Amino acid sequence: MRRFLALVVLVHAAIHLLGVAKAFRLLDLPQLPITIGPLAGVWWGVAAVLLTVTAVGIQRDAPWMWAIGLVALLASQIAIATAWQQASAGTLVNALLFLVVFNAWRRPPADRLDRAYATAVATVRPARIAPELVTEADLAPLPELVRRYLRITGSVGRPRVENFRAVTRGGIRASSTEGYMPYLAEQFNRIGGATRLYLMHARKLGVPVSVYHRYAEEQATMQVRALDLVTIVDARGEAMDKSETVTVFNDRSIFAPASLIDSAITWTVVDDSVVRATVNGAKQRVSAFLKFAPSGELVDFWSDDRGALGPDGKQVTWMRWSTPVSAYKEFAGGRRLASRGEARWHAATGVYTYLTVEIESVESNVTSTGAVATAAAAPVSARTPAVAGA
Repeated sequence: MRRFLALVVLVHAAIHLLGVAKAFRLLDLPQLPITIGPLAGVWWGVAAVLLTVTAVGIQRDAPWMWAIGLVALLASQIAIATAWQQASAGTLVNALLFLVVFNAWRRPPADRLDRAYATAVATVRPARIAPELVTEADLAPLPELVRRYLRITGSVGRPRVENFRAVTRGGIRASSTEGYMPYLAEQFNRIGGATRLYLMHARKLGVPVSVYHRYAEEQATMQVRALDLVTIVDARGEAMDKSETVTVFNDRSIFAPASLIDSAITWTVVDDSVVRATVNGAKQRVSAFLKFAPSGELVDFWSDDRGALGPDGKQVTWMRWSTPVSAYKEFAGGRRLASRGEARWHAATGVYTYLTVEIESVESNVTSTGAVATAAAAPVSARTPAVAGA
């Protein structure tokens, strides 16, 4: 279908080139009864070039096609208007092009960050998982607040979490004075080996923006691209490594409570509703506070070890970061987790929410076949314990 549409647009471009030839008398075209002046001829030429680029974009399923295509059809329609009586039929092709452009804008194809994310996930997703079940004995080293949290989330009696995949949506903004951009995100986290791969698609003033976070070996990068053409942010460095280590622990606390059974985490009881966790990695050491409701549900998480990136992705402002969560419900595998949350910066000028989150799905222990592993899938002797530290 793409080839057919590309061919139609390419023929449309060729007809515009004939208009250029007619305007400048480059060819004798008695079969083309159109009167086009030199100035209009230049416009017909511009439309022809843009339509040709659009045809290439359609053929390649390029993420930028819709933007060039929109400009091309506007240029084409203006050119047609200069010789409306003879060329009005070209409007039908532009109407078809509008449908193609609108559909591409509404559902953009995979860009290079999509491909980078998919490749990275394929690399860390195992072919087979046979985790041990979490038992009451495993909870013994944990504070009572954390033990109760693991029980109410359905972690006890189910497999340890070695990885998880989550799909979220919501709104994101850069400051408290801006409106939210809608987004859809997917992430894949591996617990052992401390890996976090996060891909977000958002829209800024209608323009598709892709965001890709990669955390591995306690090092983090973030790329932001618009239309798959312009790199807006390419961030990395020690500050980001530390900040993303906090994010990884936050993910574990919300999406994979069973992963909190980890000798690399040091727990301190603050009061009857709050505990402090210190995550001791090979390169990074971060702390966070977890607050629980009387029901045992995690309701808030905050840390002073995460920094806010500036618009250029280079400057970092250290401030408190928190993620209150709520609306617990059952997800795949019978795990009861929070389904709604926010991310907030506690700036000197006041606290503001920069991210709203609706958790659509969470799958634990995902293999390369797409299946969700269960402890019952292998005999006890074949099971290996989860390696903590993600």
